[in-house]
Amino acid sequence: CQLETPLPHLLGKEVSPIDNELCAVSAWEPWSDCTATCGEGLRMRTRHFLKRMGSKKCPHVTLIDKEQCIEPPCTYEELPDPDCPTTQWSDWSPCSARCGPGQRARSRILLVDSENKAKCAARRQLVQHHPCTGQADCAIDMATAKATCMLEAEIGQCRGYFQRWFFSTMKAMCVPFVYSGCRGNRNNFLTEQDCHRTCSAVRDALLGGDRPANVSLPPVRAITGPPVDCVMSPWSQFTSCSVTCGTGFREKTRSVLVEPKNGGQACPRTVTKRRRCHIPPEYCH
Repeated sequence: CQLETPLPHLLGKEVSPIDNELCAVSAWEPWSDCTATCGEGLRMRTRHFLKRMGSKKCPHVTLIDKEQCIEPPCTYEELPDPDCPTTQWSDWSPCSARCGPGQRARSRILLVDSENKAKCAARRQLVQHHPCTGQADCAIDMATAKATCMLEAEIGQCRGYFQRWFFSTMKAMCVPFVYSGCRGNRNNFLTEQDCHRTCSAVRDALLGGDRPANVSLPPVRAITGPPVDCVMSPWSQFTSCSVTCGTGFREKTRSVLVEPKNGGQACPRTVTKRRRCHIPPEYCH
């Protein structure tokens, strides 16, 4: 048996032995199976009061505990398309987050000539991503922040288009960039908030704030030359539906052709758009 800590408003007040006895609970039951067989879900565990009156006298005691669970990535049966062959899927990339929520990605390449690429890109899904959770402690010390935030941005070596953020030592701020889905380095954050959370101490040092004695940072370079606005590619055609039966999605992407410089207009955050698609049972294979 175990006893819960009294609520804050009960601290300092004497709790009678009867109350202690009424609030006694069993040990936690084993965790349930994940609610999802693939992808992201929840699992839960329960316990119960040992006394029947516990539920009325001890409303502060937690009897249900839930946590996130992540199963292997969902896969969908895909019909062969001899007119638009592709390579095999690449391995899943590492999780984009060292701690907290992130994404993994994998990609494949069309094996067609340039004349048929646009047509086939609309029919075949070329990039998949899946939620993941980083395993490292989210607490970042200055040495780790410096080692991460001083790295140059790397787009990676795959062919996906994912909106990410990196800390720019030149601008002393978090800047969006397009990540290809694999490789790259740790200066790669899923959201602007994640980037700020990790690199704020480095930013303060670059801007002249308090600097630890063992940290040396390069000077901030002045902006020279005329502003250059971001230039984006046209949107691709929508891919074919991700499933052969039921509800799935179609996806289209665009990429950055010219990065903004010298205070030019920033690139839009959205580089991927999805649209739901549904294949009725009578058309399922």
